[in-house]
Formats: sequence, structure tokens, C-alpha cells
Amino acid sequence: MKKWIPFVAAGLYALYAPLPTWYTKHADKRALRQADGGKVMLTFDDGPDPRYTGRLLELLARYDVPASFFVTAEHALACPELIAEMKRRGHLIGFHSASHQNALLTAPWTVQKDFEKMKLAADYLGVPFRWYRPPWGHANLMTRYEIEHCGLRLVMWDVMCEDWQRSATPEVIAQKLLERVHRGAVICLHDSGGAQGAPEHTLGALEMALPKLLARGYEFVKVDGTMLS
Repeated sequence: MKKWIPFVAAGLYALYAPLPTWYTKHADKRALRQADGGKVMLTFDDGPDPRYTGRLLELLARYDVPASFFVTAEHALACPELIAEMKRRGHLIGFHSASHQNALLTAPWTVQKDFEKMKLAADYLGVPFRWYRPPWGHANLMTRYEIEHCGLRLVMWDVMCEDWQRSATPEVIAQKLLERVHRGAVICLHDSGGAQGAPEHTLGALEMALPKLLARGYEFVKVDGTMLS
């Protein structure tokens, strides 16, 4: 085996996944990373989850806070009633892949099928296929192509509270929210996945943090800039 082959392979892989991921996370000026007008965007990834998402919707309704849900197609198709409830309550629904695969380790044809599954799910559920957040913020060349091809708006974040971790208690998550949220923030939380029972802690944290954030004068909007409709 020629000694240069591993170096060529490593370079091609870097061009395919790590460099597009870096660009997506740090340099893509078209990606949504902050809210306009000093408002705050509350977003949730990985759901819907029948154990937690319905309770989250009730909590948001109690405080009249709009949110944006980045759902996986598989979870959304398994819980169409929760998607319908999100729509009924005026929240925004975007997509977070079909099955939460890592773009750093995903072949082009698999990425293409993933986007096809998302589009089919969106059509079936009556959800506009407009907003997309890649799992872990990772993107390869095919991810970038599909985002452009499908006319999707890429949505990232600038506040995360590590709510998926086993050690993330409600108090810890709430404290991080209160310390890290700023005007213009795009908050990323999770209503499914992570360590066992992690979304339960996220719910508890929001119970503590939301009234304090509202008392500080923060105004919440969806990622399209609108409030509850």
C-alpha cells in the first residue's frame, strides 16, 4: 500500500464532513443564530416524545411562551397527535433529520434518503418543510447540498445548557439558563433523548426559569420571528 494513500483519504474525508461542519457551525452567515430585536427564541430538539412533549406544551401555554420544535421524522410520524397539538397551539415545527444520524459518519446516499424521509413526513403531517437543524450541528457536503436543494433555512443556536447529561439536575439547567440567556439568544433544549429521564429535568428547569426570564423582560418568539398565532 502506498504511503500517501491514507493522507489522501484523510484529506478527502476532511473536505466531505469536518470542514463543512466547521463552516456550518461557525461561518455560514445565512444560518439563523440570533433573534432580531433583542428577543429570545426557545427551541427544542429530538422530539416529540409521548412522555414529555405534551407536558411541555402545557407548560409553555401556562406562560404564553412560543417555541420552535425541531423534530425527527421518525418520532413525528410515531406521535402525529403531538404534531397536531403543536400546530394547534401555534408553535413552529422544523426538522432535525429523519433518524438523528451523525453527518460526520453518514454516506451521501444515506443523507439523501434522510432528507427524502423528512420531506415525506412533512407532507404527511401537513408541516411546511422549511426549517432544519442538523443533529449535533454536523453537516457534510451532501447535507449542505440538500439544504440548498430543498430551500431550507438552517437554524443553529447560541445558548445550550447541556440538559441531556446525566448530571444535569433541574436546578443546574435552570441556573445555566438564567446565566447564559441574553437578548437575541437562540436557546437549544431537548424534549426527548439524552440520559435516562433527562427531559424530565428540562421540564423542571423551565418551571423554575421561565417565570424569572419573563420577569426580566425577555420576549419570546419563534424562529420565524413571530409570537403565538
